[in-house]
Amino acid sequence: MPISPWRTPCAIETNPIKPSQPGELWDSPENPLISDPGRASRVIHEALRNGMEKRGIICGCFKRHLEIGQTSGKRSVYDRMNLQNLNCNLVVLVLWIAHISCECILPPIKHYAIPATLTAPRIDGSLDDVEWAVAPWTEEFVDALALSKSSSSTQLKTRAKMLWDENFIYVAAQLFDPFIIANLTRMPELQDIFDNTFEMLIDTDRTHHQLKRIQINPLGVYRALQYDKPPMDGGRPSVWKLSNQFESAVLNTSEVHQLVNGGLDKIVNVATNRETQSLWNIEWAIPINVLKHRLKRDPHSIPPYSSFQFMRSGWPPMTNSEGSDPKPRRRRRYISTAVEKLIPQVPYLQTWSPIPGGVLEPEWWGTIEFLPLDARPDSDTTYPPYEARTRFALMQIYRAQRARFDRVGQYTDDLTELRIDGPRMGECTDLPVIETNENDTKYEARIYIGNGRVGHIRQDRYIWFDSE
Repeated sequence: MPISPWRTPCAIETNPIKPSQPGELWDSPENPLISDPGRASRVIHEALRNGMEKRGIICGCFKRHLEIGQTSGKRSVYDRMNLQNLNCNLVVLVLWIAHISCECILPPIKHYAIPATLTAPRIDGSLDDVEWAVAPWTEEFVDALALSKSSSSTQLKTRAKMLWDENFIYVAAQLFDPFIIANLTRMPELQDIFDNTFEMLIDTDRTHHQLKRIQINPLGVYRALQYDKPPMDGGRPSVWKLSNQFESAVLNTSEVHQLVNGGLDKIVNVATNRETQSLWNIEWAIPINVLKHRLKRDPHSIPPYSSFQFMRSGWPPMTNSEGSDPKPRRRRRYISTAVEKLIPQVPYLQTWSPIPGGVLEPEWWGTIEFLPLDARPDSDTTYPPYEARTRFALMQIYRAQRARFDRVGQYTDDLTELRIDGPRMGECTDLPVIETNENDTKYEARIYIGNGRVGHIRQDRYIWFDSE
C-alpha cells in the first residue's frame, strides 16, 4: 500500500520503529525520505509551511530517520548529505527552516559589544595603542561565496574591533594577505569598483533605511556612500559627505602591488620567493554626528544598539595581458599556475555576520551594542530576545508580502494568504496585525511585544519600534 507523503514524517514519531528493526515503513521503496531526496525536502517544507501540531515532531523525525537509516543500510537523504553521524540539532541547522520551527531559533546574526573609552586611540594604522587592549577582536570573517576550499582564500584571514566615545566610533581591522594588491588610486563616486577592499556598512537606527557604507583599499583610497533604502526596495547610492573630522589610516607590512599596468614578473617573483605572511591594518575614527538621522536625537548621541556589517572583497590581479599579449590565454594560465596557492583566481567575499541574502540587506547585519563607560564585554552581554524575535517575524511578513505582490500585484491584510517560511505566525511572537491601503499597494504590519512596545514594518522594508 503506498505511503502518503503527508503521513510519513509524522508516522515516524507517532509509531516509533526501533533502530534494530527497520520495518516495512522504511524498507518500502516508495518511502520518499529514502528514495527521493528532492521529494523529501518538499514534504518537510510543506509540513513546516502548513504547521505541525507539535514542533518537536520534526526534530524527532530527523533523529529517528538518522538512526533507522544507519542501521538499515538505506541511503537516506541525510546519508547523501554526509550528515548521518550528526545529531538532530545539527541536521535541522542544515535544514534552516526546520531548525527554526523546532526550537524557534533565530538566524546566526553576530553580536558585538563596543567598550567605551575616555581617551581616543591614535589613528595611524598600527593598532598598538593601549586603548585597543580592552576591545575584543571579532570572530574571523566567514566566506560568503563558498570558496572555503580554495587554498588561497584560507590565507586571507580578517577580523575587526571597535571602541567609542561621545564623539567618535573607532574601528580597527586586520587583513592578512600574502600578496597585497590594489588596483585603484582614485575611487569613482558611484560606479561599481573592482578592487581589494575592506568595507563597513552601517544602519545606525536599525530602521533598514538611511544606510551608510565606507570602502577602502590597501593604498588608503576610500569612498563613502549612503542609501536612502536598500537597492532591492528602490534605493540608490549617493555620496556620503563625511566631515573633516573623519580620520583614516592604513598600515601595510609589505609593499602594495599595483598590477593594473602589467606586473606579471612581480607576481611570479613573489610566488617563487615568498616572504613572511603580510597583512594590512585599517584604522578609522567616524564622527557620530554624521550618523544621525532622527531629528529629535542629540547629534552626538547614538542608540544603545545599531546594525553594522564588516566585509572584505577581492578580485584577481588585473594585467594588460589581454590587450598586449598575442597569446593572452597562455599568459593567464601561466599566472594561475605560478600563484594559484598565493593569489585568489576568482573574486572572493568575506563578511563578519553571515549573509543568506544580499550584502545590502541590513536585516542580516550584526548587532552592535554600545556599552557604558564602566562596562566591559563579557559572555552575559546579549541582545534583547523579544525585539530580535519580533524583527525576524516582521521580516517574514515583509518577504511573504513582497513575493505575493510580485505574483498578483497586491498586498494583503490576511495572514492566510501569505506563504510565510519559518515559524508559524504566533509561535515566537504575538500574532501580527496587518493593514493595507484602499488599493492594496501599501501595508503596515504590527506586532505587540509587551510593556507597551510595538514593532512595525511596511512595504519598503522600513522597520521601527514605538509605544502604544
